[in-house]
Amino acid sequence: MVDRYRNGRIFLVGDAAHVHSPAEGEGMQTGIQDAYNLGWEIASALRGAPDMLLDTYEDERLPIARQLLESTSARSQAFMRPSSITQTVTNVTTSKDAFADTTQLSIHYRGSTLACDLDEATIIRAGDRAPDAPGLHASNGMQVRLFDVFRGTHFTLLVFGCQLTLQLPDVPNDFLRIYTIVRPGERIAASDGALIDTSGHAHHTYGITNEALILVRPDGYIGLTGGSLDSDPIIDYLRGTTGR
Repeated sequence: MVDRYRNGRIFLVGDAAHVHSPAEGEGMQTGIQDAYNLGWEIASALRGAPDMLLDTYEDERLPIARQLLESTSARSQAFMRPSSITQTVTNVTTSKDAFADTTQLSIHYRGSTLACDLDEATIIRAGDRAPDAPGLHASNGMQVRLFDVFRGTHFTLLVFGCQLTLQLPDVPNDFLRIYTIVRPGERIAASDGALIDTSGHAHHTYGITNEALILVRPDGYIGLTGGSLDSDPIIDYLRGTTGR
């Protein structure tokens, strides 16, 4: 693998940056994640975001490739040993696989400059992959899930709590979408962004006990968490990552 992903206006992605043994079959999805991580940042930079945003691509993705390369290399060496196939099957069936998470769902960017936890109000942390939550009902009665509202190239702000006090500047819908998530029985003004967590899945998965904010990046990772419905941190974060 290369020792850096960026040289001025040149960025390396996928197999141009890291080449793996086919032992785990993860090279393609790693490259796709590289491209998606970089894609939204380039789009933001073209709209005026600060140049430092582009540096976070290497900061976040290079360590992932390095860890994965160690894993695929170790698995390739294991395959060369006697009885390796039998042992590998045993590990998989007993959930004792000593190598990488082949789903890559456990990948996170905690500690990144784009990961901001304002407090300890949520179990989930900035830098984590934003999980799905089914069983949400919109104000029109339609059933949706969080992956539905994340889909696209926009930031998504999840506001847990029925007291919507955020004062955010008007922004295009393709830039930021805001959804207020409440438990059944909690009162909230009907709007396109009101979601009722009928099964409690969203509150449980995100570790929400009171009011909280979760800002999800366009690539589906959490950028900011906080337990106060204060708009200033959201505005500062968006300005730092988009220039708006």
